[in-house]
Amino acid sequence: MKKILITFQDRLMDIVILSGIVLIGTLSVIGATYSLVLAFTYLNDEKDRKWQAVFKLKTFVTSVLIELGLLLSMGIVYLNFQLLNHLTGIGRLLIFSMLLSVILILIPLFFSILWLTAQHGGLTKQMFKYAFYCTLIKFPLWLGFTLVLLLMGLLVYLDKALIILISGLIVALFNRLMKRTTNQISVVRESPSL
Repeated sequence: MKKILITFQDRLMDIVILSGIVLIGTLSVIGATYSLVLAFTYLNDEKDRKWQAVFKLKTFVTSVLIELGLLLSMGIVYLNFQLLNHLTGIGRLLIFSMLLSVILILIPLFFSILWLTAQHGGLTKQMFKYAFYCTLIKFPLWLGFTLVLLLMGLLVYLDKALIILISGLIVALFNRLMKRTTNQISVVRESPSL
């Protein structure tokens, strides 16, 4: 019983630390994605070199470029939602379905790219392809993650104090899902082809 309590306290403290990292980073405009990279690095299993790659200029520039790409994507989605007000019938349904599919792919892709940046200290074209592959190959899993993300956002909207736990829970949940996904993909790649 004592061991269970200590494990629970350890995980709860990790969630509070992760939430602190994310919330402090989101206070600045360009620090939101970098704070997620720092949070994913905190959860990294490699003890020796895990912080070396994060404090390089390349990692910071990569996270800022990812954030600018995300803001541009969000602007395009917002403009398309504004366009929906002026359409009717099949045009409205077509634009809405395209926007919904783009959103459902962009959210996990964004988190995957940041997770890979935290693991490797930068982003290459090959890592971007791998993040896109992880997003598409495990789409039902990421669809569930996106729905949980929306539910947690609703909870934060209802009670603002929950952001202290929920932001850390989101990072911890995504880290666990991404580790499982990369392990499954590496097992499939190593298995002999039939």
